[in-house]
Amino acid sequence: MGRTVADVALLDSVITGTPMAKAEPLRGKRLGIPASFWSGLDRDVDAVAKAAREKLADAGVVLVDADMAGLFEQNGKVIIRGRVA
Repeated sequence: MGRTVADVALLDSVITGTPMAKAEPLRGKRLGIPASFWSGLDRDVDAVAKAAREKLADAGVVLVDADMAGLFEQNGKVIIRGRVA
C-alpha cells in the first residue's frame, strides 16, 4: 500500500476524503507488547526487531511488557471470510 507511513497516511486521506493525519511525537508514548512476541524469532528477524526497539527507545518511547494471557488462542479463533482462521 505504501513504502512509508507517510505514503499510507496520504492514501488514507485520499480514500476517506479527510485531512492527512499529522505525526505525533513519540517521546513519552507507551507501547505494550507481549514478551512472547520477542521469543523464538529467526536470528535475522530478531536482529531487526532489536534494532526497531532500540530506535523506538531512542525516540523516547517507553516499551512495556504486556501480559496478554490467551492471546494466541484468541487469535486462532478469528474468522476470516466466513471461516475460522
